[in-house]
Amino acid sequence: MKHEFGQRLRKLREEKHPGLSLRKLAEKAGVEPGYLSKIERGLERASEETIVNIAKALGESEDVLLAMDRRVSTHLLEMICKHPDRFRTWIESLDKMPEEVQARAVERARTVKDGKW
Repeated sequence: MKHEFGQRLRKLREEKHPGLSLRKLAEKAGVEPGYLSKIERGLERASEETIVNIAKALGESEDVLLAMDRRVSTHLLEMICKHPDRFRTWIESLDKMPEEVQARAVERARTVKDGKW
């Protein structure tokens, strides 16, 4: 079974982290190089824990990498379940906004997350 995540992961590794070999990434993420190779080739689907470890090794957002695999992290899922109507409304309205308005909304959310009102 092929998984699009592997192709996206390889592209991320090669483009944003040039010179980072598959072996080196595997070592940093605590997985076997053969296993990571299978993930990148779409032959294996990584667990949430493995994706989180890969994200940390790359210095990338865990949530972004999980979303690349069409998943939601456990902690985000808990937040969504706590306020499902709010998240549904927010996501649906965000999806209808033009790109530049989305970018401003996300930047505003980051400011609030940093404790700056």
